[in-house]
Amino acid sequence: MNKIYWKFPEYISSFEWLKNNLDDDKVRIYDCTTYLHYQDQNPSLPYIVESGFKQYQISHIKNSAYLDLQNDLSDNSSKYRFTLPDYPTLAEKFSDLGIGDKFHIVLYSRNGLQWATRIWWMLYVLGFKNLSILNGSFYEWEKNNLPTESKINIREKQRNEDIVTCKHYGFKSDTLEFSNCLMKLDQKRNEILITRKILECQNVRRDNANSGVTGFWGGVLMGLRENLACD
Repeated sequence: MNKIYWKFPEYISSFEWLKNNLDDDKVRIYDCTTYLHYQDQNPSLPYIVESGFKQYQISHIKNSAYLDLQNDLSDNSSKYRFTLPDYPTLAEKFSDLGIGDKFHIVLYSRNGLQWATRIWWMLYVLGFKNLSILNGSFYEWEKNNLPTESKINIREKQRNEDIVTCKHYGFKSDTLEFSNCLMKLDQKRNEILITRKILECQNVRRDNANSGVTGFWGGVLMGLRENLACD
């Protein structure tokens, strides 16, 4: 088998390197997975975008957080999917997700490298250089019995805001009450995610009801879209 030589090896992280740096506070790992479900019946909507967050919740590389390309890192006012926001807005979005110059950012995805490389490019055009793509998918990581977890990880900027909030309301650090305050804020964010999912489901059902699509395959595609939104 021919050996692969990377043109820019400094932007590639091996499984071994990441395994040895999983607990390094200066390393931040992100699952970038997005799914595209293609359809032929609607030329104006050639594919349906599905976030990889559901799979992330089931299992992911230890200490990794999730990046939602379409919902959080694209200009959703555009009629096109994955439209790049203006640079100041994009930089602020990445900052809100805990990405900054002081960290080495490692990106991976489950279904090929294209989603990790897309996020890499977005960071690169903003001037980030201390970043890399994992040399292999999550499933290969899992097959090698490397560390995984199901805990949802929130990166520093959000966590710092939570700490300030809990202190503002009189909770003292290193107490059970303070930990409970942080936990409840996490739970509230999860409730917001669930609410967004419910609203998305309702919107798809309303669109399907008003679409006027007929025929067997039209029904199949509408059912698929509803299943993706409401499952």
